[in-house]
Amino acid sequence: MHINRQELLSAATRRARRARRTTGRILVSALGFGVAYYFDTENGEARRQRLVKSLRRSPHGLDFALTSEAEDPPHIFSAAR
Repeated sequence: MHINRQELLSAATRRARRARRTTGRILVSALGFGVAYYFDTENGEARRQRLVKSLRRSPHGLDFALTSEAEDPPHIFSAAR
């Protein structure tokens, strides 16, 4: 069975377009679920506060791990026993 290059190229283009469209739909769906989760009328305020606290804590923990003293092992690794 012989497939010419034009047909092969058009099939690949269709598949790429379909993949981009599907990826876009997944991202929009995830964004919608995230908005619904964090702006829920019953628990949304507490969820947003926890998110803000965890986002504020994460740079400090990373900074501490990267700036430890040279003789000390990094904080993220436990000492071998």
